[in-house]
Amino acid sequence: MNRIFKVLMAALIVLALAAPAFCAEPVKGEVVAFEGGTYTVKDYNGKVYKITKDLAIGLDLQTGDMVEVELDEAQPAQAKKVKKVAKKK
Repeated sequence: MNRIFKVLMAALIVLALAAPAFCAEPVKGEVVAFEGGTYTVKDYNGKVYKITKDLAIGLDLQTGDMVEVELDEAQPAQAKKVKKVAKKK
């Protein structure tokens, strides 16, 4: 019985550590700069992400464009262009 409990606890710990990687939601933000082949994207909370041009192939991004960035282990993994949403007053 003790061995089964240890195996179950180990499985729960592994799942708990892996869950954030599976549940990461895309980040939406605005392209605020482009320099040296890297886009700088700022999300609604003010956090800044650096996206290489490789992740934005075919998007033709410019300053002010809205993008959605999928993260992989807290690093940008893929980007796509999204529609700009009007700010609430």
